[in-house]
Amino acid sequence: MASVAELKDAVKDTLERKGALRGLQSAVRSQVFKILLEAEEEARPEPCDESLVVNELIREYLIFNGLRDTLSVFIPESGQPAARPFNREFLARHLCIADAPHTQQVPLLYALAARSQSQAAGGPPQQPQPKQQPAAAGEQQRALEPPTQLPPAAADG
Repeated sequence: MASVAELKDAVKDTLERKGALRGLQSAVRSQVFKILLEAEEEARPEPCDESLVVNELIREYLIFNGLRDTLSVFIPESGQPAARPFNREFLARHLCIADAPHTQQVPLLYALAARSQSQAAGGPPQQPQPKQQPAAAGEQQRALEPPTQLPPAAADG
């Protein structure tokens, strides 16, 4: 008969093989954080205007990449309001990003990264380019993919 330790190892190995362990760990961390937040009595200070803008960029990125558990921890921890304080058009104008139809399908952070890459290379600002790829089973197909190449300084770090 298998010991409890052997059974535990077998379950863990099976969950890892099936790719479910990370999701379970993330969900547990999220729930623990929610419990700790509820127990915390002091109110968090409201974020300043620039933090609200940066946090909205991060929220858009997390949603786009399906990081819902991370988002459920990020919003309360950052003090960001549950209701979005800015729409995408405002953020694009505020950050001087040309939000063209083909770039509206990716987070504004990708446009900022592309602009930074282009400026570091000495060229004109660029927007993320369309890249078609087949959708995986059960996944929504994205018409655009994020920039994949980092500037040399960022790639070294």
